[in-house]
Amino acid sequence: MDTQQSFVALVREAARQANPQEAVASVLQRALRAWDGIPPWLGPPSAAELPIWYADDAVTVMHVVWPPRMLTEPHNHNMWAAIALYLGREDNILWRREGESIVACGAESVAPGSVLSLAPDAIHSVVNPLDSYTAAIHVYGGDFMNTPRSEWDPEHHAERPRDLAKSHRTFAAADRLAKTKA
Repeated sequence: MDTQQSFVALVREAARQANPQEAVASVLQRALRAWDGIPPWLGPPSAAELPIWYADDAVTVMHVVWPPRMLTEPHNHNMWAAIALYLGREDNILWRREGESIVACGAESVAPGSVLSLAPDAIHSVVNPLDSYTAAIHVYGGDFMNTPRSEWDPEHHAERPRDLAKSHRTFAAADRLAKTKA
């Protein structure tokens, strides 16, 4: 797990197991313990980023660096997720469907060294509550970029198709804002 390629190979192998989410979460836990901080092939984050390290029909591996104070709209993935946080903090609000809307049904704060697992039908919103970057490895049980997903208007909680381009613009704008405040 001392190179990005060896790490991704272990994740890909785990994603082919009988219980892929559990196997991937186990790989992520071992990696976090081995790294004890930032993965050895990465330096400290200095900008928000969302690079995809690997993707096929069975699994997507992404490196996500959240800008300070960024908040996402409630959204789903329509596939399981395992998120290994190695720097900062990620606060998740968990939602459930209620009629044509959603209602908050829980929360989970993810600290460095933790893995958050989300079920395929999970709906969540995420905030980086810190004035510094938060960084994690996100693994999804499918083709993350080509699977239709939903997002919910944060004010009225109306469901709509996930607009990935808008999400990326929001991410970039939050990073620009953070840099002007630094």
